[in-house]
Amino acid sequence: GRASWTTGVAVSGIDGAPTVQVSTPKSSGGGDDPGGMFEYGGCPINMYVDGVPTSLDLYDSVSIRPSKSRGGADRITILYPATNFTVDVDVRISKGSFGCFLDVHVSVPGNYRADETLLGLLGTRTPGDDWVARDGTPLPIPEDRYERLGEPAYKYCVENWGVRDESESIF
Repeated sequence: GRASWTTGVAVSGIDGAPTVQVSTPKSSGGGDDPGGMFEYGGCPINMYVDGVPTSLDLYDSVSIRPSKSRGGADRITILYPATNFTVDVDVRISKGSFGCFLDVHVSVPGNYRADETLLGLLGTRTPGDDWVARDGTPLPIPEDRYERLGEPAYKYCVENWGVRDESESIF
């Protein structure tokens, strides 16, 4: 089966707050812009707020701060204080030859934009609609939890949410 490693995440459209981008090249010679690079959790990190290189910092509408996960991983927490919308980015190093990667956790408060339909890679607000197409059509979720982590999960992400047109990307 295939696996994918998250090496970058961008958060945009959260109540007018700036776009935050966090990425890590496979190694410090990975070819990303070294102007935005700093070391965190043993990994090179590129971070931008509205396209401007930055480090862990506090802005008017978004807080970007270092923290630790419950498991002890070095974490970058992106918090939007007006809504408590939170993105936790755990910085990890593979035990193999891949290098650094990001483990991303998103916390959407239950009352966040309660009157709107939210749709994305994480599904919808409707229980059981965790896998949906871009148009909101619910897709079947494998019953076997191991299949939800393997090839079917990879195909779901790539086929439904992979960016194929560079103009769609917020990186």
